[in-house]
Amino acid sequence: STPTHLPVLHNNEDQDRRTADPQPHQVRPCEVSSSRVNAQPTFVMSKKGKGGTIAQLPVETHQGLETTPLVTAVATPICIESGEDASSDDKISDEMSYWERLKEVLSTVLVLGMVTFGDSSSQVAIIQDEVCVQRKWMSEETFMELFALSRALPGPLATQLVMATAITRAGAFGGLVALFIWVAPGAVVLTTIGVLVEAYMSPENLPLFLVGIPPATAALVFKAAYGFGVSLDKFGFGLAMLSCVGAVLVNGDYAIQPKASRFAYPIMLACGGILALFDATVCTNSIGSYPRAGELDTSITRYISLPVWVGAFLIQTWVVILLASILLVNVGDYANNPYLDLFESFFRIGSVTFGGGEDVLAMLETEMVPEFISSTRFFQGLGLAQALPGPLFNFCGFIGAVYKDVPGALVSLLAIFSPSYLFMLAALPLWARLRQIYWFKAILKGINAVAIGFIAAATIFLWERSVETAADAMIFVLAGGLSTYYNLPPPLVILVAVAMGAILNAASLGQIPYD
Repeated sequence: STPTHLPVLHNNEDQDRRTADPQPHQVRPCEVSSSRVNAQPTFVMSKKGKGGTIAQLPVETHQGLETTPLVTAVATPICIESGEDASSDDKISDEMSYWERLKEVLSTVLVLGMVTFGDSSSQVAIIQDEVCVQRKWMSEETFMELFALSRALPGPLATQLVMATAITRAGAFGGLVALFIWVAPGAVVLTTIGVLVEAYMSPENLPLFLVGIPPATAALVFKAAYGFGVSLDKFGFGLAMLSCVGAVLVNGDYAIQPKASRFAYPIMLACGGILALFDATVCTNSIGSYPRAGELDTSITRYISLPVWVGAFLIQTWVVILLASILLVNVGDYANNPYLDLFESFFRIGSVTFGGGEDVLAMLETEMVPEFISSTRFFQGLGLAQALPGPLFNFCGFIGAVYKDVPGALVSLLAIFSPSYLFMLAALPLWARLRQIYWFKAILKGINAVAIGFIAAATIFLWERSVETAADAMIFVLAGGLSTYYNLPPPLVILVAVAMGAILNAASLGQIPYD
């Protein structure tokens, strides 16, 4: 049954004792006799006096109960049901100053940016343990609400979740600083490698320690596609299959230009949402299963301090930037500006990519190869990105560094992560209202299913381009088994693949190419 919250009344002596004892009051469930279980008392509060808050409990009309007199008391809410958790939805202390909370966010995200290896699912598990179990910033329920919001918005899943928890803790500026710290460790390493690789390493004569990375990368993406796919219901899996077929068609037909993906992918995402909406609201017997709307929760907007109209303004800002960049790269004197081309491509990709970084691989491979980076370099950088902590989107910094050194990396990282920040900052004030709408949740579920189909399409492209010899196939099998069945972390999988690739190529084993 739903717990009923009542005040516990303390006299002035209790107030003096609590003042002397700085320890916080420990909430405990009260004991309620069977004769009072069905009581419906009312609690009337008047203005606060010197000795506490004047509280009056009117007469309770229950057999055997007397009138409660007027008392001077301090009210503390507790749960009357034994065994129920009476804590609030999160554990944020109101006594902490903004700068203390900001400092706590910085220290937490710095640790996360250095230890969160793996795909988006693994990263989410690490983030959840840190903010809910270790730091106790919020309850599991609130975290899952933020997870659903992050999954629904365009951008990398784990990055969205880091920003969401930081914004609810330290406001918009805290979310921006958290994004920078979360991205920095892996982005700095990949940018440095991208500059050095292009300057000192020939794609035709790769060092032995790099030859095993592409097939291992393909195996890790296969694992991610399988993990997301088995979580879908029948309708969602059907949408994923169709979007996978569509992505393969866009990238595998002579009559379709490669840049058609910039329109095809958003159209497929929109179609997935519309079909899910139709299944959830029009069909008498829905094929899929759809979550019901939850109750209103204001705790996630406690420290955001942004009105709803600011969220609408941020969405308009995103639209203006997106349309202006697309227009400038196609007309006028800016059409051949390499930095504008980079910005437009990555900003658009970051605006239509849902879920984890794996979702973006098919679109990235289509648009980046060979215009900005060679296929060999693409898979080298992708493997290195999976071996480093932080978001897989850091891989975009590697592409920018290979194309235009450090300035290219900075432009690429700014463009790919800017939509995520704008969307999250705009969505948090609106989410408390949007999450009440059943049809809205159905649309988001359809969009997510289509995004999973894009991951499946990426596995096809990765296999075709990364497994060229029998040695590559052996590395693929070994990496896939270690990561999927034995749950070996991706950094260790990459290290094993590097060692095996070096050994096989040094000994000239399994070098027969596939036709």
